[in-house]
Amino acid sequence: MTPTMNTRIRAAKRIIRTSTRIPVRRIHTNTRTASIINTNMTRKVKNQKTMGDVIRFGVSMEDELLKSFDQLVSARGYATRSEALRDMIRDVLVQSRLAASEQASEVLGSLTLVYDHHAHDLTGQMAEVQHAHHGLVVSVLHVHVSQQDCMEVIVLRGRSTEVRALADSLLSLKGVKHGKLFVTFPSHAITDRTGGIASHTHSHVRGSTAVHRRSG
Repeated sequence: MTPTMNTRIRAAKRIIRTSTRIPVRRIHTNTRTASIINTNMTRKVKNQKTMGDVIRFGVSMEDELLKSFDQLVSARGYATRSEALRDMIRDVLVQSRLAASEQASEVLGSLTLVYDHHAHDLTGQMAEVQHAHHGLVVSVLHVHVSQQDCMEVIVLRGRSTEVRALADSLLSLKGVKHGKLFVTFPSHAITDRTGGIASHTHSHVRGSTAVHRRSG
């Protein structure tokens, strides 16, 4: 056999060996890819299991009602219908619980007051009322709206009846032009099916540039 023939035979064998190894490599690659895919799918399933608090359910409504709802969702800037629906459900739950809550229930509140800055001794009276209920007052934000008017936002926390009584005392003062009390529950209590309101024990650091307490 000539040297040229031997060279050709060796070259053919190399081609055969290479061609037989290619499918094997492809099989390994496909197997590894399948393993990665299966791992990712497993991770997704595990992640879905950790989101057990989220439950999907269907809602049936008339076409015109749905269109009006979608307009509301868009106007208020919600990303999805679900976000809007969750907020509406929370609001209904809060209002229902406020209507049925016991007098001792702990609530959160913000009282906004617009009053005449020049009204005789009004600021002094407001300070006295708040000092008399200092355990309910968390913080006070005071804003000079104009030469005539001032606005105060008072953050409150305590028993429902006490918070409302403090708000009524401030709203009824002569010189207060307008005011509104907003009341809600701590977030964990909104969906608490037992109706209990846990006490709040930890403190918050307040920014000195945004929150001011009225001096006595």
